[in-house]
Amino acid sequence: MDRVVYDLEQFPNFHSGVFYDIDLKTKKVFALHQERDERIEYFNYLIEASKTIGMIGFNNLDYDYPMLHYILTNTKKLLSIPIEECLTLMYAKSQCIIDSEYPAISHWNVRIKQLDLFRIHHFNNVARYTSLKHLQMAMHWHNLQEMPFHYTHMVTKEEISEVLEYNDNDVMSTYQFYLESSKEIQFRKRISKQYNINCMNYPDVKIGEEILIIENAKALNIPIKEFRKLRTERDFIKLKECVLPSIRFKSKEFNKALDYFKSKTVHAMNTKNVLDHTLIYGGVKYDFGGGGIHGTCGSGVFRTDDEGELILVDVSSYYPNLAIKNKFYPKHLSVKFCEVGDNLYQQRMKAKEEGDKQMVDAIKLALNGALFGKSNDEYSPMYDTKFMFDITINGQLLLCMLAERITDAGIKIIQINTDGILVKVSKTMQTELKEMCKKWENLTKLKLDYDLFKVIIQRDVNNYSGTFTDNTTKEKGAFAIDKPWNK
Repeated sequence: MDRVVYDLEQFPNFHSGVFYDIDLKTKKVFALHQERDERIEYFNYLIEASKTIGMIGFNNLDYDYPMLHYILTNTKKLLSIPIEECLTLMYAKSQCIIDSEYPAISHWNVRIKQLDLFRIHHFNNVARYTSLKHLQMAMHWHNLQEMPFHYTHMVTKEEISEVLEYNDNDVMSTYQFYLESSKEIQFRKRISKQYNINCMNYPDVKIGEEILIIENAKALNIPIKEFRKLRTERDFIKLKECVLPSIRFKSKEFNKALDYFKSKTVHAMNTKNVLDHTLIYGGVKYDFGGGGIHGTCGSGVFRTDDEGELILVDVSSYYPNLAIKNKFYPKHLSVKFCEVGDNLYQQRMKAKEEGDKQMVDAIKLALNGALFGKSNDEYSPMYDTKFMFDITINGQLLLCMLAERITDAGIKIIQINTDGILVKVSKTMQTELKEMCKKWENLTKLKLDYDLFKVIIQRDVNNYSGTFTDNTTKEKGAFAIDKPWNK
C-alpha cells in the first residue's frame, strides 16, 4: 500500500490539502478558492486513495480525516454547488469537528487507512499534550513557522501561496517525525500481526492492556467483548485487610509506618494523595504514598572507591511479580489472572535471553502498564482499587523490611525508589548483604537483581545521573538527556 503524509488547512473561503508520497518522493497540492477551484482533481484523488493509499498525519484521526470523510461522503453535493457555498459548508464542518468532544470517525467507517503519530505517542493525553510546533523545535526542524493568518481570516488570491507554504512545512515536518517514530511503528506492526489486533494508533499502555485482555479472556474462556465489561467497584477499603501477615519490623519508626497503613480506610473513588507518611531511619528520609516508596540520604556525589561499592539491589518486575506470587488479582477475575501474568513474565525472560527487545517491551507494557497500571482505572477490566492497594502497600512495606535490615547491618543506603535500593557497601560486608537479600527473596518468593555503579550524582530520588561499571549511564529528571518528545 502507498504511504502518504498529509495535512489540511481550512478557512471560511479557502481549503488546502498537501499530500507527500513517501515512496515516490512526490507531492500533490490541492487548493479550493473562488480563484482556484480544484475540487474535481482533489475529490477524485481521495476516492482513488480509499482503494490504494494509507495516510499518515499528526492528530489526523481527530481533525484531518473527519474532514476527508466529510468530503468522501458528500462528494456529489459539494461538487454540485458553487465553490463559495462548498467552502462555507466545509468551514462549518471544520468548526463542528473542532468543537466536538469525540470527533473521530469509528474505525469500521474509515475509508482511507490512517496512521496518527499524535495518538501513537499518546499526545492526546492531557499530561502529555505536545503540538507539532513543539516537535519541530525538539527535532531542530529548519523552519519553525506559524500560520500567518487566523483561522477566521478571508484568504485573498495573493495569500494562497503563503498558506500553502505553511501547509507544506507541516507535512514535511510530520514526515520527519514519522521517520523519528520508525521503532514505534515497527513495534505496532509486529504486535498487530502477532495478536491479530489493529493497534497501529494505540499508545504503549493501551497495547499492554490489550495483550493482557486477550490472554486473560482466553484463559477464562470468556469472549473478549464480555471480558471488557468486567469491573469490581468498591466503596471503602480498609488497608489493614491488604497488609500481608509476613510483614514485620524491628524499629519503632517502621512499625509506626505499618500502624499508619493498618489504621487507614480509603474511599475507592478518592485515592489521589490520600496516603502520606514520612519517617527518617539511618539518615534516610522515607516518603510513603499511594504508589510507591521514595527516599534518599540527601543530595551529593557518591562513588565506588576504597570505602565501598555502589550496588543497586533491584526487584525484577516488582509489582507484577508481587501480585503473581501472592495471588493478588481483581475480585471479578480468578487466580488464572496470576497464572497469565506468570506466563507472560516467563515469556519476557525468554525474550530477554534471546535479545528480542520488542517482545520484552511488549510484555513489560502488559505487566507494568496494564496488570498493575490499570488496576485503578475505572474504564479498564483490570479495575479493582483494593487490588491496586494490595500491590502498592505491600510493595512499599516489603522493600522497607529489606532496607531496615540493611541499615541495621551498618550499610549505607543512598536511595530507595519503588522497586530498588541503592547502597554503598564495603567488600567485607557484601557477603552479609547478599545473605540478607537471599532471606528476603525466600520470604517474598521474588527475585533480586544487582547492578554496580561507578558514580551517582543525586539531587533527590527523582533527579540523578549514574554511570554503571560497564560505562552505560542512567539519567532521570533534571539530569535526563534523551527525554520523551513531550518533555
